[in-house]
Amino acid sequence: MVETRLENGLKLLICPRPGTGVVAVALWVRVGYLDEADREVGLSHVLEHMYFKGTRERPDPEGMAREIKGLGGQLNAGTYYDATYYYVVLPAASLSRALEIQADALLYPRFDTKDLQTEIEAVIQEARRKKDNSSAFAYEKTYELAFQKHRIRRWRIGEEAHLRSFRRKDLVAFHRKFYSADRVIVSVVGDCEPRRVRAQARKLFSPLKRNPIRFHPGPREPVQDRFRRRRLRGDLGSAHLVYLFHTPEFFHDDAFPLRILTTLLGSGRSSRLFQGIRERKRLVDSIGASLEAVRDVGFLTLSAETDVRRLEKAERQILLEVARIREGISDDELDRSRTNMERRYFGNQSDVLGLALNLASFEALGSYRLAHDYFRKLFAVKKRDIARVAEKYLHPSNCSLLEYL
Repeated sequence: MVETRLENGLKLLICPRPGTGVVAVALWVRVGYLDEADREVGLSHVLEHMYFKGTRERPDPEGMAREIKGLGGQLNAGTYYDATYYYVVLPAASLSRALEIQADALLYPRFDTKDLQTEIEAVIQEARRKKDNSSAFAYEKTYELAFQKHRIRRWRIGEEAHLRSFRRKDLVAFHRKFYSADRVIVSVVGDCEPRRVRAQARKLFSPLKRNPIRFHPGPREPVQDRFRRRRLRGDLGSAHLVYLFHTPEFFHDDAFPLRILTTLLGSGRSSRLFQGIRERKRLVDSIGASLEAVRDVGFLTLSAETDVRRLEKAERQILLEVARIREGISDDELDRSRTNMERRYFGNQSDVLGLALNLASFEALGSYRLAHDYFRKLFAVKKRDIARVAEKYLHPSNCSLLEYL
């Protein structure tokens, strides 16, 4: 593993995997939905759509995609709560071209007005599909219910009228503010020679400027002290339930037992909720649990889909199952959860793209080395730790329930 910080503050990570024949170049920017001020909601996602849509050297909006495809590769991007990332995966022989394209898109975007209008409409269509997706819509409405102050309560993809109000100058200002050298991480994983990669990356990315401006992270969420519940109705074939419990941020000590608790409770067919609520009691058609944790906020969600006639009984049984896990877990459950997490972790290490994104994401949180520390702490969790966090966080006054019928 080779790491370099350029003079402008950009961080370069190079992880050689000789003999793989492929390479991934991931460009990670520490900006996402939670960094947007209210007037900017949706801009990080719009900029993601525009990133590969033409530069001074490659003005054709489809040129970069065709170039990468012609080299036998693929490119894509994504926006998350606290990050936006762009990646190229292609044969190792074309690594130099991949670095050129990433640098070109980062430093010299055209942001053509006509292309911007087209991509804004594409984002709006994406938002409409999300509203038509009953599960996704239920989750967004749950965030709105559970969070009173934090930016996560906003409709993160942006409302139509607000999205259509964006102009090229807004995109340029957002890019100049957040796409600063000290907020960018370039992660290269695969069949490569680190010295050559470092020399080329230094030449390509050094012109990127650093922005010294400090950004306001937005209001913090006050502690929830009572159970919240909201019922919405729509043109649905079944009822959706989402329970949300507030939990701490990514690197909080409680985040490690909480992740295992979430796996035990609702990840996969062997989980407590799946076996107890779906298989034995037949009260739901689907059920699961997930844990989200970023730099300053976290939450554990339980979600289920059922027939409205089984709704009240399903709700009671789900909360009873949550109460039972607060009483403790078995050694077999803990071992099974650790095994599943270990398998997923090492599975990601064998994939050049998965590893490139994983290294960049941990570097954005402080250092890529934290990945090893994170899983070491995860595997060190004891049963008493899980019982403690279950008692601390999985109680009604910390819960919000959305019923979408």
